Amino acid sequence: MLKLLLMVASIANCAGGVVLIATWATMWQRVPIIVLFIGGSLLIQGAYTILYLRGDLDRWGELATGALFAGEDYRPASAPVG
Repeated sequence: MLKLLLMVASIANCAGGVVLIATWATMWQRVPIIVLFIGGSLLIQGAYTILYLRGDLDRWGELATGALFAGEDYRPASAPVG
C-alpha cells in the first residue's frame, strides 16, 4: 500500500513538473525562470523515484538508495526560494 502511494505521489510530481515547464515555455516573458528549474527538479525527482520503485536502478546497489534519500532531502531546501 505504501509503495502504491509513493508511486502515485511520484506520478503527481512528474505531472506537476511537466505543467510548470510547459507554463514557463508558453509564457516565458511573464514567468520567472525559477519556475522552469523547479519544474525540472520535480520531473527528475518523480522519474527517479518511479525508476527506483520499479527496480530499474538495482544494478546501482546502495548508491541508488543513497541518491533517493538525498533527492528527497534536497527539495525542502529549495522551498524558501519560491
